[in-house]
Amino acid sequence: VYWPLTDDPSVYCCLKCHFSTYMWDFDSIPENKVDTIRKFLTTVKFDKKYKDYLDIPMTTRLKIAENVYKMLEQDNEFWCKFYRVQGYHYDQEKNKEKAKESRLKSLDYSRLLLSDSVYFGQEKEFLFIIAAMNNFIGQMDSALIYLDKASSLTYVNKNWKEENVKGLDEYLTDLIKQYKEFIRKEDEE
Repeated sequence: VYWPLTDDPSVYCCLKCHFSTYMWDFDSIPENKVDTIRKFLTTVKFDKKYKDYLDIPMTTRLKIAENVYKMLEQDNEFWCKFYRVQGYHYDQEKNKEKAKESRLKSLDYSRLLLSDSVYFGQEKEFLFIIAAMNNFIGQMDSALIYLDKASSLTYVNKNWKEENVKGLDEYLTDLIKQYKEFIRKEDEE
């Protein structure tokens, strides 16, 4: 999970109605979903009044956003990333149990993506995600197995320009190598 998703301002929250989404989605809700979302938002209550949306804990904003995005019927790729982001922020708040729950959800979605023929050629990325989620939930041996498998693959995406595909493949190769070294070093300590 990378910036801006790791940054607190990345999830906006309206102080009046509590509508919450990623900043880039805040103004792009389909008209046919507004009433459903508005009805849900009437059920959202805070334990205190906030002066700035940044004062609202990130995980609270993400929980609201999770419900909003469910109403917007996001795809598996979205949810795989969303739960990684949520896990990261729960971890930042020292809520290990909720972080693990979120990462297990991301793990489930990454496995769905791995087996989806729409994403043929992108297995290297999904295996890396599976490895990372396994590492975060304390399954280092499994993480290494998935990293080994990912390192033997080449990333392919027919919807991207060749130089972008090559760049991501090289990046993943380097990241996988570093991650394996990191896990092995942690294991030794």
